Amino acid sequence: MRLLLILTIVATILQAFRISIYFLRKDVSSIKKIIETVVLISMVILSYFNLTENILKLTFCISTILSLYIFLSFIYEKLFKNEYVSILSVKNGIDLSDTGIMFLDSNDNIILMNNLMSNILKDLNIKENYIDKLINICNGNIDDDYLLKCNNRVFLLKIFDNKEVSLIDITELYKLQEQEKLQNKKIKENNEKLLDAINNIEKIEKNKNLLKIKNEYHDIIGQRLALLTKYLEQDTKDTKSIIFLLDSIYEDFDSKLSSDEKLKNLVKLYQVIGINIIVKGKLPIDEKIANIFFEIIREAVTNAIIHADSKNIKVVITQYLDKTEMIITNDGKKPSPTIYENDGIKGMRRKLTLINGSLNISTENYFVLKIIV
Repeated sequence: MRLLLILTIVATILQAFRISIYFLRKDVSSIKKIIETVVLISMVILSYFNLTENILKLTFCISTILSLYIFLSFIYEKLFKNEYVSILSVKNGIDLSDTGIMFLDSNDNIILMNNLMSNILKDLNIKENYIDKLINICNGNIDDDYLLKCNNRVFLLKIFDNKEVSLIDITELYKLQEQEKLQNKKIKENNEKLLDAINNIEKIEKNKNLLKIKNEYHDIIGQRLALLTKYLEQDTKDTKSIIFLLDSIYEDFDSKLSSDEKLKNLVKLYQVIGINIIVKGKLPIDEKIANIFFEIIREAVTNAIIHADSKNIKVVITQYLDKTEMIITNDGKKPSPTIYENDGIKGMRRKLTLINGSLNISTENYFVLKIIV
């Protein structure tokens, strides 16, 4: 009987504990609460009879059955009925979330809040007016939501009906977006540098073209004026020849003639003033090289007339297997041993660098230009 008494008292205490849990769990049905309450009252009554030792056979049976029921129900709930949702289980669940969660009532008092949200509010020293103060310290907007930075983390602040607040950790996504912005900025800077480089190249090319035009004008006008001057120094001259020489000053600027045709016209032009240009051999087949050879011949003839008072200029072009050689001589005054290279010679060297050519000058007996390409 003593064992039954102990069993009854323990079962009563256990049942009282279960009833208190049921009342905390608002999702438990009322019928179950009533049944368990009736069981508890019965156990209290039976415990009373057992304590007064007024034990009847019926009391004994009921005490034994109810005690077994309580123990078996308790074991069953612990082993198989953990899926119920209570206020405590909800709190534990949201505390495990990596999203800050907070629910407010109509007076802005906190109904429910998880640990993450609580820690963030503490770090930000926010104790009231939670939503307004959170919005005020945000760092920007994403549509209707806000960006909040706290403790080296970035959160997306979402607010629903001014009652539900969530802070979603988007730190990694934010870092990726920042890296993308940085890369786009570098790409933009590189594009700007590239555009600057292209503009500089265009300027350089324009300057090169201007220099080329300048040199070409210098060569042509210098040659034509030398012709005109030489002709005017002659004793016999006529108006037609003077007009012809004047017209020839600008005729080659936009000329689309080949280098061979230009060279033939040059020979005819100088014949007017009594200057003989003797050409042996042919210009190179490559028109680019041929044109540079022609321009060098034109400049060399001009220099021979102006500086050496030459009457006869000889041009010998020899084609070898792997190179072309051109030698230009004149019968003018013997040059001084020291030659100062002015724009004419410098221009020749500049043109030859474009075709990997070389220029040598000899002044032993008479002035000799030797070009090898």
